[in-house]
Amino acid sequence: MMNLYGLKILCIRCLIIIALILYMPTASLADEPFITARAAILIESSTGKILYEKNPYEPLYPASTTKVVTAILGLELGNIEDIVAISKEASMVGEASIYLKENQQVYLGDLIKGALVKSGNDAAYAIGEYIAGNEELFLMLMNKKAAILGAEHTSFHNTNGLPDKEHLSSAYDLGLIGRYAMDNALFAEYVQVKEDKLKFVSGETRYIKNTNKLLWNYPYATGIKTGTTRAAGQCLIASAQRDDKELIAVVLDSKARYNDAISLFEYGFSNWNIYNLPKNTFMGYIEVRNGQKDSLSLHLSDCITEVYPKGSKITVKKNINNHVYAPASEGTEFGQLEIYIDDLKTQSVPIVGREAVQRMNIFEKIHRLFLKN
Repeated sequence: MMNLYGLKILCIRCLIIIALILYMPTASLADEPFITARAAILIESSTGKILYEKNPYEPLYPASTTKVVTAILGLELGNIEDIVAISKEASMVGEASIYLKENQQVYLGDLIKGALVKSGNDAAYAIGEYIAGNEELFLMLMNKKAAILGAEHTSFHNTNGLPDKEHLSSAYDLGLIGRYAMDNALFAEYVQVKEDKLKFVSGETRYIKNTNKLLWNYPYATGIKTGTTRAAGQCLIASAQRDDKELIAVVLDSKARYNDAISLFEYGFSNWNIYNLPKNTFMGYIEVRNGQKDSLSLHLSDCITEVYPKGSKITVKKNINNHVYAPASEGTEFGQLEIYIDDLKTQSVPIVGREAVQRMNIFEKIHRLFLKN
C-alpha cells in the first residue's frame, strides 16, 4: 500500500502534468505536410505569401520546369499564329520530343503547347531560335526575365532543362516564375489541358498528352509543368484552385512529386483563409464644409487581400476624418482602412474621395443661406 509521502508525490506529479497541458501553447495551423522533396514551397497566388517552405532558396536542377520561362517568352515576344521553320539543330534535340523535322513549318502556338504539354525539348529549342535568332541570345532573355521576376538563385544554360551542372534554380524562384506565368491567360489555358492536338502548317496532326498527371489525380489542379531527369529527380511546378483560393506549389528532387504537391495543396486549403476587398469598395461619406456639395463619397484606393491562418481573428477598422473643408481634389485621402490579424496590424490602405469638390463662391453662399431661411 502506498504511504502518505508517496501519495503526495503522485499528486504533485499529476498537478504538474495538468498544468503543462492547460498552459501549453497550441499551434494555429495543423501539422506541416510530409514532403519527400529536397526543396519545396507553397505560395498563395494573389499575394505571393509563402504558406510553407523547405530549403526554398537552395539552387537545384530544375529539369523541364525550365520550359515555363521559354514558353512565357514565346507568348510575350511572339504571335501564336507565327509560322516557324524548324532548323536542323532543333530537329536533333534529343530525349523528350514532339518529333519535329528539319524544314517543317509549325505554328508558334503549337510549339509552345508542345513544350508545355508534351515537354518537347525540340519544341523549346525551336521557340528560342525563332524568338531570338539563336539559343545563346534567347538564354540572355531567359536569364534577364528571371532576374526581373526576382529569381536570384536561377541561371539558365539551355531552353529545355536538359542536364547541365550550371543550369540551376530554386523552389522559391520557380514559385515566382510559375505565379507570374499563370497570370497569362493563354499560358494558363495551355497548361490545364490533359490532351491536345497539334496541327502543323502542312495539315499534319499530332496528338499530345500532358506529362502533368496531377491533372488526373487532383480535382483542383489547374497546371502547370513537370520536370524529370536523373540528376534533378522528380520536379513539379503545380497550381490549384479551390473556392476563392489559388495556390502555387513547387517540389524539386522529389521521390513522389504528385503526393508532395497534393499534401501541400491540402495543407494550404485546409489551414488558411483569404479576406478580399476590391479596389473602389464604397467606404461611406464625409461631410464637406464650404463646398458646392454637402458630402463626398469615399472609396478604397486599392484592393485588400489578406491571407491568414484559420483560427486567427481578423479585425477591420475604418478611420475616417469627421469632415473636410473645400476645395478637395479627386483622390484626396481622408482616412485609412486598417487590417488586424490577432490584434497585429498587417495592412493600412488609404480611403479617398472619388471626385473633386469645389469651394462655394460668395453668390453660392448667399443662395444657400436664403434657402436655409
